[in-house]
Amino acid sequence: MKVFGIDVRCFAAACILVFAGNAAFAEDVPEISPAELNDMINVVRKPDGYVNPNIHKSFWAHVDHVIARDGLDRADYERKLAELVDVNLAYYRAGLVSAILSYEENKPVITPELDALDPVLRASTNPYHALLVKEVDSMLGNPPAPAYAPQNLNAILLNVDLAYYRLKRLLLRQWQSGESETQLAKSRIRMLSAQPMKEARTLLNDGETLTADRIRDDVDDSVITIVFKGSGVNLEERSLIACKTFMESMNMRCNPSSMPFRGRVGIVSADQTDTLAVSMLILQRPELNALTVLQTVSDGDMASSYYGLLEMMATLRFED
Repeated sequence: MKVFGIDVRCFAAACILVFAGNAAFAEDVPEISPAELNDMINVVRKPDGYVNPNIHKSFWAHVDHVIARDGLDRADYERKLAELVDVNLAYYRAGLVSAILSYEENKPVITPELDALDPVLRASTNPYHALLVKEVDSMLGNPPAPAYAPQNLNAILLNVDLAYYRLKRLLLRQWQSGESETQLAKSRIRMLSAQPMKEARTLLNDGETLTADRIRDDVDDSVITIVFKGSGVNLEERSLIACKTFMESMNMRCNPSSMPFRGRVGIVSADQTDTLAVSMLILQRPELNALTVLQTVSDGDMASSYYGLLEMMATLRFED
């Protein structure tokens, strides 16, 4: 099972799920009480959600207030928070992966993860677990529920993995050291980063580029905004040109597929050589007459490149 060429059944830490994409299941069901904490969780996990140090600080201050006010057991309450990722959300993702594999192999497939978790949730008296079981059953039905039609599954899975990164940051009591929300003012973008990112401007014949880079342990990231002069620019055509130009500059091939992201039209492409692996998302931004390119380059490891792009996508938001 692949998303833009990468097998994502269970790579790295992304084999945890958070629900993010199914309109039929978008009602905010209280997994954690009181409601105001659940509201904060929903802000982070939705497809257009985000998390930053301020949200994290507010969330945990509210957790401590609720525990003290209601006389709750701290360890038990924090265990329930952890279960959002380790049990509830893992179960949903396992169902989704099983549905994708069943479609691809044209026969019922139950992953080991789903096989292990399904009896636990079916035996539970938690009403939210009953809802999750019903939802997973609807994915695996013959036919599946319309929201889980085969053409929707990979997009839902990608949103699931994006939301995972944000929710995992929220539900860890200790904020990741040194990480803050960096502003790329000219590109009107904010994203989490443990190191400063500054925009470098380069003039072009028909506009300018604004490039912000960072280097991490095994992946180099770039946020590149290409702003065009004049009106009537065909951003779809320019997206394909940009994809081809960037990939060919590294002796790779542009193999675009559609990837809407945060309400914007986009394409995604990935390729590798013996020494490099590149994943790239190119988004149309008509409000700026521009394209924004998110690009990750790793030393020949496609999974690291994909993981790096997911992390950028999960922690980036536009300043509209």
